[in-house]
Amino acid sequence: MAIQGQRFCPCCGQTKSLSSFIVDYRSKDKYLPFCKTCTDNIVFTASGEDLNIVGIWSAAMVNNVPMIRYIWEESKKLIAETNPKSPFAVYYRVLRERFGTYEGVWQSDCWVGDFIKILMTDANGSIIPPPDELPVLIKNWGKFLKENGEYDYEAYDYLSKRYDEYTEKVQGLTSAMSMQYRNLCKAEWLKIKADESNDITEVAKAQKLLDSLYSQLKLDDFAVEKSDTDRFIDRLIWKIEETEPAEIEDENKYNDIKGHEKTYNSIMRSLRNIVANSRDYPEVPSEEM
Repeated sequence: MAIQGQRFCPCCGQTKSLSSFIVDYRSKDKYLPFCKTCTDNIVFTASGEDLNIVGIWSAAMVNNVPMIRYIWEESKKLIAETNPKSPFAVYYRVLRERFGTYEGVWQSDCWVGDFIKILMTDANGSIIPPPDELPVLIKNWGKFLKENGEYDYEAYDYLSKRYDEYTEKVQGLTSAMSMQYRNLCKAEWLKIKADESNDITEVAKAQKLLDSLYSQLKLDDFAVEKSDTDRFIDRLIWKIEETEPAEIEDENKYNDIKGHEKTYNSIMRSLRNIVANSRDYPEVPSEEM
């Protein structure tokens, strides 16, 4: 039992002097639950070699302190500049100065799932995506199934990574181009499976499909290493050649207001006056003056 001037730490199980605890700035005679030593140990244990948000988040949770992202971003800069002994104390100080009085951890605006992806694997070691990601994968890639009828998570993992590699530096990526890159990734996966089957016919079909997609995406010129500017120009050329002009695609977009432009503009002018408190009025005809 703690005596006057001391406090019990539920983490290490020791009774320590009040100076060993961080003062709860909401009240002069209160302190955070865990002692400074235990709080700092949690920060560095959870962060690993490089101090990061995971460590601060972990210490904040056990001390019932909200984890606010913009507070972390500001305190991270101070921590990098000063290399303090207690990084959490820096975060807590910035929280006091910038956020003010808090109620508890439920006021946090970032959670562990925001910066730690918890991965599960199947019996073969393939990554199993979270349940809410599977419908998105099926929508983007279609159904890839194993021989036993289960979803082929290895395929989805390969396709997603290859797509990111191809499109990472592509500027002006359109939906049509995105679909072509997805087709390329799927063709590569089919080629891998064809190679594994040793079926010469399937290998030839997969290679032919790959060559065609490489050519369409201008990825078959291996002789010269093109600059980012050249690649960007190639993409623009492809976009012009492979997609319809905007005036053709959008010709029916405004059918609902055709012939009513004057009325529409009048309504929008009145709405702007109401919202922006402006004074945009139509000119009064000379015969009415």
